[in-house]
Formats: sequence, C-alpha cells, structure tokens
Amino acid sequence: MTEQVEDKRYKYVAHHPQASIIRLNRHDIRRLTFALPMLVVGGIALLFSYIYTSLILTFIGLGLTFWGSVIYYITSSRYYPAHLFRAVVEAYSKSIDSTLSSLGYNIDITKAVLFYPRQLRLGGFTQGYIFVNKDGIMQKGNIIQLGQYLEGWDGQGSNGGSSNTIGSKDTSARGETPAAVSQYSGMLIKAPAQGLIDLFESRLDSNFALMSMDELSMSIERLLIEEFMLADRVEISREDDTVRVTVKGRDTAMICSSMHGISTALCPICSSIALAVSKSTGKAVMVKESSIGKRRVDTVYSLLEMV
Repeated sequence: MTEQVEDKRYKYVAHHPQASIIRLNRHDIRRLTFALPMLVVGGIALLFSYIYTSLILTFIGLGLTFWGSVIYYITSSRYYPAHLFRAVVEAYSKSIDSTLSSLGYNIDITKAVLFYPRQLRLGGFTQGYIFVNKDGIMQKGNIIQLGQYLEGWDGQGSNGGSSNTIGSKDTSARGETPAAVSQYSGMLIKAPAQGLIDLFESRLDSNFALMSMDELSMSIERLLIEEFMLADRVEISREDDTVRVTVKGRDTAMICSSMHGISTALCPICSSIALAVSKSTGKAVMVKESSIGKRRVDTVYSLLEMV
C-alpha cells in the first residue's frame, strides 16, 4: 500500500513539477529575500575556504550559512490560535444557519448538496454552491435533476446575489413549464468554503478541475499535512460514485466536531473537500455519512450526476 501511494506521489510530481517548488515560487519569496543572500555568500565562502585552506573563510561561511537558515525559519508564516479560528468559523456558520432556518430551511446532510454549476452566469468552475431543499434532496439513483432549477434561477437575471429561492418564481410568463421548477422549493447559496478552494489552488498553482482523483488525493494530502499542518494523515479513495475520506489529526477532529453540530455542509474541512471532489469529477456531491473521533474524521460522499 505504501509503495502504491509513493508511486502515485512520484507520478503526480513528475506531471506537476511546480508542485514540488510551491514555496519557492509563490509564497516564500519574502522569506528568501534576506536569507538567500546570506546562504549564497556563506556557500561561496565555504567553497573558497576549501580551495585555499582558509580557517577564516570557513568560520565566515559557517556563520553566514547558520544565520541565513535561522532567518529563513524565524520569518515563516504567522500562526494563530486554533480556538480563534474555530470561533470565527462557528460564528459565521451559525449566522448562515440561523438565516436559513428563519426561512424554513435546514442544512443537514440529507437536504444539502455541493456542486459547481455548468452555467457561466453562475460562475462555472470559479464558484461553488450549496443547494438546500426543504424536503430533502430528491434523486433518482445517482442522478439529480438540478440543471432545470439552475436554468430557472439563472434566467431570472443573476446579479451576483449570494442566494435565491428556486421554484418560487413565476415561470409561466416566459413560456416555461413550471412543473420542472416547482417540483420542490430550494435555496441556492454560494458555498462559504469557496474561499478555501481558491487558497488551495493558489498554493498548488493548479486547478482542481484539471486533476484526476489520484492527483486530487495527493494535493489535499499535501495541503492539509504539509502546508497548513491541520492533519497527520489523509486518505481519499473512490469506488464508483462513492468517495471515502479519512482525515487523521486532533486539530481537524476538533474543528469538524464543533461544526457538525451546526451543519456538515458548512464545515470548512468537509465542505472544502466536497467542493474539491465536485470540481475534479464534474458531479454534485452530497455528504452521505460522517463520523468523528478524538483524532480522526471519516466522511463518505455520494457523487450525483447533474442533469
């Protein structure tokens, strides 16, 4: 199993060489501004100390190399307390949940689906959405008739608003069949986790829409473990239209534990992974089940074909 994972990692880096130098070409130029000259001069001094057998150049080179390395690591990214992050996320999520509840909507795992629309006016692959239905997501097998509702909503003249009620507009004046839209009433909101998707893709200097599931798995593993240090281990596997995700780590478990009491669809970890999977597969994603332990989060996603 370990050999297979390493083989996938090697293939991904081979096809995406920029992934192995992300820190050098995007986010750590500021850190290298002061450290790199000292490291270069220190290396040159060590080289000449070897050529000329100079003890003075040896000490100069070692000193510059040492302090260059120290400066590089002490000027790393700022870190904030975990409880501050959780408090901010919970406050925003409770506000969204309270607003939807006042309108009669409940974002639980049986009534919400995350996806990227095919309509360019809705943002296409640049903006993820959450579709919430009052009576639960109605699907036929692994197919969800979401395109008709999006066309109806988009036809009202989307002006960048974050939400709208689907099925409550009068479509008869435009000569459309109201049954396709009024089959059930739903709410369409922009996914709060889209900000994380933008951050992830910026760090990777890539686009999830161009990745296979293996590449997506390697990317999320790198992001959560190496880049943001939120997890100790990440496992993503797909079997037909089911995606199983296991994230091991105390910080991740604490974030998800506090958020799942509000809504799984609003959890920054679970919803961002769901959006990433949706963008990679081109399908809508619904959380089928989720369990949280002290140091791990297991989530099962269902992939739904949008028609």
